[in-house]
Amino acid sequence: MKFESRISLLRLTKILSILFIMLLASIMAFVTFLYLFTKIQPADWTHKLDSYDWLYANAQQDTRLSPGIGNGYVGTVVFSDSVFVAGVYNGARSGLRDTSRRARIPSTLNIEIESIDRNPINKLDCALDMETGRYIERRDDTIERTIYIHREFKHLLVHELRSLNGTHEVCVRSRPGPPSNDINFTKKEVKGKNYVVYSGWTQITEWEESPKVQIKVITWEPQNLRPTEMGELSSWSHCFTLDSTKNPLVFHTM
Repeated sequence: MKFESRISLLRLTKILSILFIMLLASIMAFVTFLYLFTKIQPADWTHKLDSYDWLYANAQQDTRLSPGIGNGYVGTVVFSDSVFVAGVYNGARSGLRDTSRRARIPSTLNIEIESIDRNPINKLDCALDMETGRYIERRDDTIERTIYIHREFKHLLVHELRSLNGTHEVCVRSRPGPPSNDINFTKKEVKGKNYVVYSGWTQITEWEESPKVQIKVITWEPQNLRPTEMGELSSWSHCFTLDSTKNPLVFHTM
C-alpha cells in the first residue's frame, strides 16, 4: 500500500508540475500579446486603430506582402521597384504567343531609410490608412514617413518624411531597381534644377495596328539623395510624376 501511495503521489506531483508549466506559458503568452498589441502602438494612433480605419503592424514584413497603393490610374506596391500605369502594356497579344504584360516603370519612390542620426533603427511601427490609401511608418518614435498616390493629381506619387521631435540627420537611399525591359527610357538632365526627366516608348505593341505609348517621368535623381537635416516639425518630400500619351497630363495654373 505504501508503494502504491508513493506512485500515486509521484503521478499527482507530475500532473501538477505540467499544469503549472502550462499556466506559466499561458501567462507569458498573454503578457507578450499585451506588450505587442497595446504597449508598442504609438499613443496618437490609438483612435484610428480602434476604429479600424488603420491596419497596424509592428515590423516591416516581407516586401512581397507589402500593401498595394493606387488611384485607378497609377499603382505600385509599397517598397517595390516598379510602377504601373493603367492601359500601358508592352508585348504582342497573338494566340499562343501572348507576351503582353503591364509595362514596368522603375520606381524612385522605393526609398530606404538607412539610419537616423547615424544609428541603426530599432523600433518600427507601420500602418495602412484604409480611408485615404496612405502607407504610414514611424521609426524609433523620431521620424514618420508617408507614402501615397495623389487622388486629385492622379499622375503624382509622393514620399514624405517628417521629424517628430528635434533635429535629426536621416540617411536615405533610393532603390529604383533594374532598367525597364518594356520601355526604352532615355535620361535628360534639366540645367540648374535638382530633378531629371526620363522619356521612353513601349517597344512592342499588343496589336499590329496599335500605336506605341510614350511615358515621361519627372523625378529627383536617386544619387542626389543624401543625409538630410530635419528640424522639429519639418518635412522632406520626394515626388515622382509621370505622363503617358494614352492618358496625357493636363497642367493647371493657379
